[in-house]
Amino acid sequence: MSIRPSPDLRRKPWFDASGYPFASRYLDLPARNGDSSPRLHYLDEGEGVPLVIVGGTPGWSYEWRHIVHRLSPRFRVIVPDHLGMGLSDRHGDPHFPLFRHRENLQALLRLLGVESSHWIVHDFGGPIALPTLAERPAAIRRLVVMNSWMWSFESVQPSFRRQRRILDSRIMSWLYRSTNLSPGLLMRRARGAGHRLGTVEARHYTAPFPDRFQRAQIHAFLRGILEEGPGLEASWRHGEPFREVPTLLVWGMADPLVVPTHLERWRRDLPGAQVEPLDGVGHFPHEEVPEVVADCIEAFLSDARG
Repeated sequence: MSIRPSPDLRRKPWFDASGYPFASRYLDLPARNGDSSPRLHYLDEGEGVPLVIVGGTPGWSYEWRHIVHRLSPRFRVIVPDHLGMGLSDRHGDPHFPLFRHRENLQALLRLLGVESSHWIVHDFGGPIALPTLAERPAAIRRLVVMNSWMWSFESVQPSFRRQRRILDSRIMSWLYRSTNLSPGLLMRRARGAGHRLGTVEARHYTAPFPDRFQRAQIHAFLRGILEEGPGLEASWRHGEPFREVPTLLVWGMADPLVVPTHLERWRRDLPGAQVEPLDGVGHFPHEEVPEVVADCIEAFLSDARG
């Protein structure tokens, strides 16, 4: 598995330094198979009770800039860029499994001495963070879930069974690597009507993947849905610790990717959870209506004891 340094985005004229003024920090991950040690980029802003944010693909800590601005005066906000995303180094492995991202997250938390914290998970943040948290329920103070999952897609979206053959095809692999499909098209289409992705913002998602090597990182996440569903399903069925964790479900109801039937399962499995459905909002509530989302999260976390 070859390693490449991350693109130097901060030197680009379009980079939004005023909107993303945060200090870049790095964790040197263990080298594998004789390669150089990859660097994991992360934000660590503010003081107080830790708030760990684990997002998905093709996003990175930039997409959480509004939430970091809003919550870092009251919390220690930690946001990693998964290996292959954002300002983290690139691995170029189209079969990079999700459990490697879990290991990287665990290594980061050990480095930072985080033992108990609030959590926000979005998109692939659910299947990356929650299996580990299920084994360490004491590590969770409060949990916020936004348009994410922790089970096999097929168990909630029956149409996904028909889509598997397309998603697992050579043509889909080609589209991801040759056309920058995910950041170039899906991030635009996954938003609610009236919540368009601006030109400057769009560059922060497309520019990190200028070639086929870079885009292999994104395709690896897609394969994670296809390959790890049964294991996630089994893990969630034994996820009783989550029943006791105060949970807030913030959901963009116009999401065409992680559709609202996933929210129905969250509500069924966690009947005590608070729910904030956002009509007309798509897959990225924290970018589409950041003030609304920040209000919901801040009010929820302010009720925490200790």
